[in-house]
Amino acid sequence: MTGGSDAGRSDESSSTAPRLRTLRLYRVGPRRDFIFIGALCGTVGALFFITSVLWSLGILTVNSKPSPADAKDWALVIIGLGAGGVALAFGSSFLATRTYAIHVDDQGVMDFLRVLGTTSLHATDVHRLDKAVESIALEDHDPRILRVEHSGGVVWVPYFPEIEEFVAELTQRNPSIVVVEGWR
Repeated sequence: MTGGSDAGRSDESSSTAPRLRTLRLYRVGPRRDFIFIGALCGTVGALFFITSVLWSLGILTVNSKPSPADAKDWALVIIGLGAGGVALAFGSSFLATRTYAIHVDDQGVMDFLRVLGTTSLHATDVHRLDKAVESIALEDHDPRILRVEHSGGVVWVPYFPEIEEFVAELTQRNPSIVVVEGWR
């Protein structure tokens, strides 16, 4: 099918019109770092969890024992399941919730890019910004985090050098945003 068909073109007035160019790009951190941390924690957690399950079912031999025989062995199974579950949950949530970049376009639409997905929202959808400090932080990582509450949920943005510029731009586009100070 060639010729003068307009079927593939989008109308500027339609709701499917392409968005304007990126006005500003905020880089929170290298995507590969987020992938490495999430994948490492998830993999180690999965190994502990699976090993504990297989040993408790008698499928895997640990310390020359085909299955847990006494209270000490069962304590190891419980510790393996707990530690593995926590590491697996941390790794997967790190991949799914941590923003590594933010695109802001001319119309005030923001794309929060994560390893597993993207959240797109308009500045007017944001209700509250919490400048929080994580209770558990990775070594060599800044524990400060920005919690962006919007009409569809929450986006977590790790601290980055231009974060105050981002907060200022966001509050300029939507003056009704409540900013809760928490960084000192």
